[in-house]
Amino acid sequence: MAFIRFLIVGGLGFVIDTGITLALIHLGLSAFIARLPATLSAMAFTWLANRRITFRLGTKPTGEEAIRYSTVAISMACLNYLLFSVLIMLGLSAFLAITFATAIQIVLSFYGYKKLVFRQCNERVTIQEPNPLPPVPHKTLRAALWIVALVLFITNFAFKYPGELTNDSINQYAQALSGQYTDWHPPIMAWVWSLLLHIIDGSLAILTLHLGLHWLGFALIADALLCLGKPRSAWLALLSGAFPVFLFYNGQILKDVGMSSAMLVAFALGFRYRIIGRPVPLLILLPAALLLAYGTLVRTNAIFAFGPLFIYLFAGHARLAGIKQLALLSILLAGLALPLSNYVNHDLLGAKRDGTIQALFLFDLNGIAYHSGDLSVLPPEVAFSMKDLQHCYTPYWWDPVSPWGGCRFAWERLGPENSLARRNLGHRWLTEVLRHPLSYAEHRLKVLNSILHFLVPAKHCRYALNCGPKDPVTHELLPITDQDIRFDYIKKSPLTWPINWLVLGLVLLLFTNRIKSLETLSAARALLLSGVSILSFMILVGVATDIRYAYWSIMSIMLAAVISFGELRNYFQRSDPLFVGGGSLLLLTGLAGLLARVFNFTALV
Repeated sequence: MAFIRFLIVGGLGFVIDTGITLALIHLGLSAFIARLPATLSAMAFTWLANRRITFRLGTKPTGEEAIRYSTVAISMACLNYLLFSVLIMLGLSAFLAITFATAIQIVLSFYGYKKLVFRQCNERVTIQEPNPLPPVPHKTLRAALWIVALVLFITNFAFKYPGELTNDSINQYAQALSGQYTDWHPPIMAWVWSLLLHIIDGSLAILTLHLGLHWLGFALIADALLCLGKPRSAWLALLSGAFPVFLFYNGQILKDVGMSSAMLVAFALGFRYRIIGRPVPLLILLPAALLLAYGTLVRTNAIFAFGPLFIYLFAGHARLAGIKQLALLSILLAGLALPLSNYVNHDLLGAKRDGTIQALFLFDLNGIAYHSGDLSVLPPEVAFSMKDLQHCYTPYWWDPVSPWGGCRFAWERLGPENSLARRNLGHRWLTEVLRHPLSYAEHRLKVLNSILHFLVPAKHCRYALNCGPKDPVTHELLPITDQDIRFDYIKKSPLTWPINWLVLGLVLLLFTNRIKSLETLSAARALLLSGVSILSFMILVGVATDIRYAYWSIMSIMLAAVISFGELRNYFQRSDPLFVGGGSLLLLTGLAGLLARVFNFTALV
């Protein structure tokens, strides 16, 4: 009977939505503007009607409940649109696609409202923080948290509006407009963008998606911690979303931001159930799986971050396993995700191969040739002299022999994608790695050092090609000044160095591995292993240097520290050897990095 009442309320909401829209259009408003107050009015009506008629709640409505209702309603509308788009791509008629997508939305919305909106927050508290804050009415505190999250989202959106397009995202936008994709950038982001273009043109829609997911993820984690009786951790988790690295990059339309925002919400949806020892409902697993899939597909190396989160969400008690077992399972899952992502990119979305793996092979061959002094390592078509090799290799900033590098002529000399020279790159790469293993290791360690911003001089990209500010008129590179170098100490402070986050993540992993049964620590382990893995595997696949490549690692390790802080403080003493050793290692790492900048250390250039 509740479902029948739900359908009746939905029908009345449709009448209100349609009626107000048509009335406002009749009064002279455009259809786009008229639909906004109509939708809000219908949503307000269905919220109040569902709580009193469908689910028969006797309590007073709250602002926090309204936010939860709006979140479920908007999520289900997005799911409807996504299902509709996929079914159209699979060849169904528009009528059947609408019918099927709407039917799924109705069923999931009913259970979403029943399980997530019109019920009280679970009050089970397993671990209390010492010296809790003065008592605050629970509903008031939760409402305040969601209001602050909304204010942070609006403020972030206002400062980043309408979104900043980079060279990568300009290319992806062109693909979204044309519907013709390549795999240089995984096509899933351009495909999603093409769907959003039906709503809002340009970068605004995808900026809204990225920022909305960003703040929703942090708010969901904070809300779960609040329900667990950890108010300090909750507010710290929410405010972590305003960390300078995130605010600097999240207004740019980047794959890294899309990946991190999607994976964050996927984790957060499961976290609020796992944290109290409950299984994640199927209704929650569905959007979590879609977001995790998107986050994994949107960056090629995201497969290394995928495994720990998948295990946490779907593998039941396996999430409580130790580091070794989780690491092995994660590597196995990465191996399975690679061919699956290849199928989605090329067979489902029809992306044309554009030589991304071949470019990695050429970059490594260039590095091996440089460190071994053996020009025969490179394909003969490249025709490098020793002078060319000295000029066209650097482990800093960006691969110079890529299609957009300063020495792109090396790539162009190899011919088109199906040329014999490019098809043979894989075999040549394997042969030369086995022939010059030490040169390959030296090259890869230097690249990793640069990616981690460890033993590098300040503004270290000045030692690479095509790095520096550009003249706004001529677009020519300007020389890097002493002021630029001094400013780099502020812009890239030790708080932003990926090496420091990697060390912190490894130390916390060892701490959390001591107690495997606590849900807070299992959540932290999943985040830590995800963030540490994607950063560590840069030693094999990294070709460029920018802090944004550590965006997810910084986010996941920071949140893991916040989630696990109370338990680690309760269970471990400051005299613990791991605490002393880990703290010392973190201090020494930061000091070594600072000295490298002060003394302009260039031995690893």
